[in-house]
Amino acid sequence: MVEQHYTERLPKEKAIITITTEDGKEYSHWLSASISINIEKLGRVATIPVALIPGHPPEIFRQDIVTVKVGNTQLMRGIVLAAAPFYRKDDAGYKVTIRSLTGDLCLAAAMHKGGQWRNAKVDTIIGDLIKPFKLALRVLDDVGEPLKEFKLEQGETVLAAASRAAKKRGLLVTDNAEGEVVLCKAGKTKASGAIVRGENVIEMEDIGTDEERGSEYIAYGQSEVADDFESARQKKAKTVDKELKRYLPVMVQADSKVSTADLQKLTDHQMRVRRGHAYGLNYKVEGWVTLGKGWDANQIIPIYDDIAGLEGEEWLIASIDYNVDVQDGDVRTVTVRPAEAYEPEPEIERHESGKRKKGGRNSQGKATGTDGKQLTKKVV
Repeated sequence: MVEQHYTERLPKEKAIITITTEDGKEYSHWLSASISINIEKLGRVATIPVALIPGHPPEIFRQDIVTVKVGNTQLMRGIVLAAAPFYRKDDAGYKVTIRSLTGDLCLAAAMHKGGQWRNAKVDTIIGDLIKPFKLALRVLDDVGEPLKEFKLEQGETVLAAASRAAKKRGLLVTDNAEGEVVLCKAGKTKASGAIVRGENVIEMEDIGTDEERGSEYIAYGQSEVADDFESARQKKAKTVDKELKRYLPVMVQADSKVSTADLQKLTDHQMRVRRGHAYGLNYKVEGWVTLGKGWDANQIIPIYDDIAGLEGEEWLIASIDYNVDVQDGDVRTVTVRPAEAYEPEPEIERHESGKRKKGGRNSQGKATGTDGKQLTKKVV
């Protein structure tokens, strides 16, 4: 049985978004405001108009560090990107645009002395990358064994480098309401309450599509050490998505020197992630809080919706927008997908190459095996 009364609509005097500056000044607004949180984007964004009294503008300026709350719940800590006045016939205000502190990592170049790490754990690498920005790193899951080597790529951002390192240990890089960088796995926490048709849902839209989905996923690799052409042939792995009826192969990029088992992990992972992204629902839900708490991206939530064909299945909150306006009051727009859509890449180590003591090439430039003899191609 589905528990009733999941959501609470805040009274107008409490349904407010508040901006608090570092020196304690507070500015609130009710008529229209929005805060966006997305698991695929490191950096929460808020657009909040605050009241403007002619001759007495609010003391909020670009580059100010502020916190943003919905009711009593903090949703983000960020930097003011714009504080622009506007007015209409019977209204005037300041539109304040805020991006969480972690958003800088989406733009900033990744910098580190030497550009590489050896035998370093993922949290050490990410900690070094974000240290210049004076951001804290919160680690919520086991980071696994050290990476033997990790090199920065030309021109990549801090977020790109951090995400690439995290994926090698099956982790995600995201953020929290305090403006910290978070290293975690997808869907480890549950949202309060549930999404229930006929109870707290205002509207729903199915956004699923098979546009990026394939019928089979193929990856190739090559043996790192070989004594004959037969064993040096390319390795191959394939995963079939049985739900697709038409032929549509997808090639999965892989390092040339990985095992067949690792190739299989890559194709299995790619199939699950694309299948997960092929399903998605957008919900507009009443209220900002459920059972006294707000929701956040990367939380698991049960859904009871007979039209969508869900009877308590738990999906992942991929994004959530907190909105308030005169017409709808306080509402949340939530995008949910199966958790497998955000399954991190499998842990795969690149195999060391070149372990030939005598192999290589002879004086005629012919390939040789570990015994120094020229390799010959078998004719079949």
